[in-house]
Amino acid sequence: VVCLLLAGAGAGPLMYLPYTVYCSSVPRYQRAFSMGVLDSLSQLFGCLVQMFFGNLRIVIPKQAGQVMYDGATLGFAVTAAATMFLYRRLGEESTHLYDHF
Repeated sequence: VVCLLLAGAGAGPLMYLPYTVYCSSVPRYQRAFSMGVLDSLSQLFGCLVQMFFGNLRIVIPKQAGQVMYDGATLGFAVTAAATMFLYRRLGEESTHLYDHF
């Protein structure tokens, strides 16, 4: 149980790292707006996924687990790719900052 708690506590900050990295790359005067938009869209998307999964359990109860697993796997793959492209783009921008010196 202790290992699960430590793993859960260690995974929490990693989920918000791309979010904070992106918001830190936005100009200061737009950060609050960017954070608000990201929070709102993530909440909306989360509600839609919950509605979809709940509807799956009603409509196709026997296959719902497999469809949810496939959807979650696809979502994690998209998230990993988007995070990779974010870090790559921010890395390229940071190297261009030092070209002038």
